[in-house]
Amino acid sequence: LARRGLPVRSMNTEPRSAADGEDDRSALQSLTQAAFDGAPVGMALTELDDEGGFVISFANDELARMLGHARSELAGMTLGALTHPDDRAADTIASTTRRDGAVDVRRARMRFRHADGHDIWAELHARTLPERSGPAMTLAHIVDIDDTVGLEQAQAEQAAQLEADIARRT
Repeated sequence: LARRGLPVRSMNTEPRSAADGEDDRSALQSLTQAAFDGAPVGMALTELDDEGGFVISFANDELARMLGHARSELAGMTLGALTHPDDRAADTIASTTRRDGAVDVRRARMRFRHADGHDIWAELHARTLPERSGPAMTLAHIVDIDDTVGLEQAQAEQAAQLEADIARRT
């Protein structure tokens, strides 16, 4: 931050003047937006709708690429609509629990549907943001683990085949 001409201090430190505070807030907003937009993992800010679904308010480029949608298409969609049908029940339970205030952090391995219809394994990390005016917001990080899951499945198949071969020989 110092190289950008911004003071390096705690976020809780008071600015020297009102003008410095406004400059700091503006610079921080710009950096935060750049970090969100350019993150190497999918990110979304969501709000809970009346049915308990997570409605995407903002999505970054990586999430749009991962799911095959434009960022503008993702805005207004629910995570449930993008989730594999077999994984939606777990997603509904999580959103109901979060609405009741019992859970603040959620981690899940689940499948999402790409716009062209194929499934993508991903790891979802979501956290309810601190209270503010307006509806509760959740920040979700969605990491593409499709290659990892593919390797795990291939290893499991090889292990099963090896066990079957050994059983036939003994």
